[in-house]
Amino acid sequence: MANTVTLSFRIEGPAEKSGMFTFEELGITDDMDQDAIEKHIEKIFESWVWGNIAFSRVVRFEEE
Repeated sequence: MANTVTLSFRIEGPAEKSGMFTFEELGITDDMDQDAIEKHIEKIFESWVWGNIAFSRVVRFEEE
């Protein structure tokens, strides 16, 4: 058997997950500039994604 790497992920529930949120729900305020908003959203997005998926990695090495 050859060396292999398998990457997979599964979204909990349906195969597709989406959500719509207001700036207020995300804690975005009027005094934040565009850069701050984008950084804030990126952090929220990462947390949201990691909270909604399960994944695994399998590495197989060829036996000698």
